[in-house]
Amino acid sequence: MIGTCETEATFVASAIPGVFDLDEQQMQSLLATLLPATVEDVVPIYRRRSPKASPSELFFAIATDLMFGMDTIRLADRKSAQGGAPVYMYQLTYKTDCLGGKLRTPHTLDIPLVFNNDHAILGSNAERHCVAEQMATSWAAFARTGNPNNPTIPHWPVYDQNRRATLRFDADPQTVEDPVGAEIRGCWRDV
Repeated sequence: MIGTCETEATFVASAIPGVFDLDEQQMQSLLATLLPATVEDVVPIYRRRSPKASPSELFFAIATDLMFGMDTIRLADRKSAQGGAPVYMYQLTYKTDCLGGKLRTPHTLDIPLVFNNDHAILGSNAERHCVAEQMATSWAAFARTGNPNNPTIPHWPVYDQNRRATLRFDADPQTVEDPVGAEIRGCWRDV
């Protein structure tokens, strides 16, 4: 079982002054420090995918994929290709209202949910209890049987490189195929 939080980078980058209110130039400058040779190639792809996203939202999406998302997909692809134990991919999309909702779905938000621990980072939204139940039950089922499927979630298919089935944990959990998409994966091929 492997996965990510939808906006991992909000937690990691939260110490950068003004990161939640970037303008276009500031976003470009920050991204240039992360991926100097590819900024002009990557930003337009993400902008096409989310045309109404603010510069800060684009920065978080790109930084999340650079620091966490693409490595997670590569690892799932490799593990799946081995043909041994089945692979299950998840993405946490539940957004915390902690700190006024700025963090959205930050790095480590999944930890208190998996342990069904009502930690302050989860915020005060009542949906956190439902998501915690889903995740804790799924991890327990996986630990017991090697299969995370259980009555709290929709059917969670095994991950493979063709479908890239991913369970999105949220108040309304959903199974989606290839949530990142070929265009986004392609822009990270050489990074």
